[in-house]
Amino acid sequence: MAAPTRTSRRGIGRPRRFLEETEIQLILDAATTVMRRNSYADATVQDILDEAGLSTRAFYRHFGSKDDLVKAIYRRDAERSAKRLADRVAAATSPRAAVEEWIDELLSFAYDARRAQRMAVIRAEVVREPTRYTQEERAAVDLMTRPLVQVLAAGKRDGSFPTTVPRRDAVSIYALTREVWRWVLDGRFRMSRRAALDHVLRFTLPALGWKGD
Repeated sequence: MAAPTRTSRRGIGRPRRFLEETEIQLILDAATTVMRRNSYADATVQDILDEAGLSTRAFYRHFGSKDDLVKAIYRRDAERSAKRLADRVAAATSPRAAVEEWIDELLSFAYDARRAQRMAVIRAEVVREPTRYTQEERAAVDLMTRPLVQVLAAGKRDGSFPTTVPRRDAVSIYALTREVWRWVLDGRFRMSRRAALDHVLRFTLPALGWKGD
């Protein structure tokens, strides 16, 4: 039996059903596109469904509100980012190199134009209503710092980072790196990606007890 196909974008005729996971991804992708174009405040559920080629019923099968949808986008982006962070850390040849890879990947949110634009869409809403997203923010930080915690723990064992307290230091490095990419996005300081990386490392490595070059 052939897989169901999408209807036209404006939903001519009755939209066909998709597998649950596919339907969710279509809605999330459409929401990101519409919010990038219209902003969160101006993006309606109907706009999103028109973009996805789905029905109102499809939306409410998975989300109770537009706010729930934004939280789902936030979680999905955090999971994807955590996977990229873990892959770069795993490919590093030493704990010192892994820390640099982790920081550089997080900085990509400011220096990769596509990611920066995507981040700006979600960030605008999170900043506007921060208390709504406290749980999602904490979960995202946990996911994204997990590879770094493992690196710091390995560095403590092999003597690369003798003074580290892995979980606490990972969250601190995350906070510093995130603040630096906010500077870049806000235009507060102009610096290259390499300069931003070196700035974060200048504070990070001594705090971990690194004695190398």
